[in-house]
Amino acid sequence: MIPSSLAEELSKKYQNIARDLDLDNVLSATKKNIFTVSCYSVLEMLLSTALIATTESLPRINFCTPIESDEA
Repeated sequence: MIPSSLAEELSKKYQNIARDLDLDNVLSATKKNIFTVSCYSVLEMLLSTALIATTESLPRINFCTPIESDEA
């Protein structure tokens, strides 16, 4: 068991730290940032999927095959 005097001292220190950091604001900002990041990652995933689908449907050009000319 922790001695009560030590527990009280730790409690006061953590209350001061929590007050200094204002943890409620930090947590709400973190939740907002997580939501924003998740929205952006979903948007990025959709855009990349659309880009892949677009490039898949484009005609393919083979640059390795020499172009034949009619001048022969």
